[in-house]
Amino acid sequence: MLMITNASQQQPTPKTNEHRPIIEYVMQDLRKRAEVGKERYGTYLQPNNGRDALLDAYEEALDQTMYLKQEIIERQIMKERIRLFGISIAGIFVLAISFVVMQFLKG
Repeated sequence: MLMITNASQQQPTPKTNEHRPIIEYVMQDLRKRAEVGKERYGTYLQPNNGRDALLDAYEEALDQTMYLKQEIIERQIMKERIRLFGISIAGIFVLAISFVVMQFLKG
């Protein structure tokens, strides 16, 4: 059964590890996106550019929310498939052992 994650679910405290801090990846992505914007629009994003920044950000946030929920559901589907596959393999194993035992008992 597919369980949709509760958005208020408790998470463990983050643990330090050997990976780079996320901010480094984000800064790299911001630089790349700024260059894409400059290439596409001929300038970096600036205030008073004639667009409604709040509306642009809101629309982007809606898109982001959809992508995030898609990933959450796809991960849950994959976990469920793995769980079911494990049950299938276990069932096949039990049947195989049963068959061997039956053959042994026959004779």
